[in-house]
Amino acid sequence: MNLAVVLSNDWELFGDGSGDFETIQSGPGKTLMRIAEKHGAKMTFMAETGQQKAHLALAATHAWAADASAAWEAFLQDAATRGHGVEAHLHPQWLASNHGPEGWKLGLDWWALPNVPEATRKEALKWSKEYLETIVRKKIPGYHCHAFRAGSFCMMPSHQTSRELLALGIDCDSSVCKGQSMRTKIGGYDYRSAHSYAAPYDANCDDIRKCRPGSGLLEMPILSRPATDLPLLRKLGLFARRLERIPTDEKKRQLERRRRLETLYPSQRRPISNNPDIDWHWLADKLIRRGSLVMDYDFVPPSVIIETLRAVAENHQGDGVLPVTLIGHAKNMVLEDDFDALLSGINATFGGTIRYLTLKEASQQWRQRRS
Repeated sequence: MNLAVVLSNDWELFGDGSGDFETIQSGPGKTLMRIAEKHGAKMTFMAETGQQKAHLALAATHAWAADASAAWEAFLQDAATRGHGVEAHLHPQWLASNHGPEGWKLGLDWWALPNVPEATRKEALKWSKEYLETIVRKKIPGYHCHAFRAGSFCMMPSHQTSRELLALGIDCDSSVCKGQSMRTKIGGYDYRSAHSYAAPYDANCDDIRKCRPGSGLLEMPILSRPATDLPLLRKLGLFARRLERIPTDEKKRQLERRRRLETLYPSQRRPISNNPDIDWHWLADKLIRRGSLVMDYDFVPPSVIIETLRAVAENHQGDGVLPVTLIGHAKNMVLEDDFDALLSGINATFGGTIRYLTLKEASQQWRQRRS
């Protein structure tokens, strides 16, 4: 079976509100587009709408917020006109945020979308879709926002949010990564029993981990593979496979990544990104994680992602094209050579059989194939 690769990217500041828009969001996003286009690929930017909503609320009285929110819109308009995808992403802690002399303070009790009061959640999802459509249609008439990813993957329990998305006309979700789990006092998820590591499936709205044909909501899971992972070591460039099996050039890139991360975010002031509530469960998960390895192109060596794609292609039988979704975060892209090497390697490995699709294109083609 031939593969189609969806290069999704959660386009956002850090989960506590920290980070400079140009440095960790706009600049890396432009680099991603340039590299993708060089290799005939497309990005899909999962645009953090809660962040934008908070910045727009300050725009009238704070010039920096007005500049950032205008640049946010311009970036997505440019991306859409160049053929890249634009879809919705929401970290709901932004919905309870305020800005003071020390910067942003976010409402971390609303870290997980299901924790947000129903009326507030519905309004935020509706605003997200309509706002994206309004700004992108200025450049691409007829654009519709079809897909969503929950902040920090927190879509559990899913029975309300799934139906709210469908009611808005958002019929594709990409929040599930099989084998992954997270538990904190303010929310989490458990996708260890999810239906698929790679292939899209019709999600049961009552439990998006399960498949129920005809439900209306298509789940495009983030590609993962069974693994015992050591996240802290992996982020230091010591990926949770035997180091000697990683090609020498990738070892060098991982060491360079570590150096640049420390330069950009010195350890004493490095912002949080995913887990605001540190407890023993969180710490244990960071030390050793038995579940899966998510194909995150910001941290996983290109050779491992390519090996995983090859295994998926070999193990899935049938006609047509199987779309698989990779993930990255512009804020984590400190070494553009990694992304360039990944796309070069994919094209060299799969030759003319590989396709690159936006999340919207992939979900629509999968539905057509299944109908």
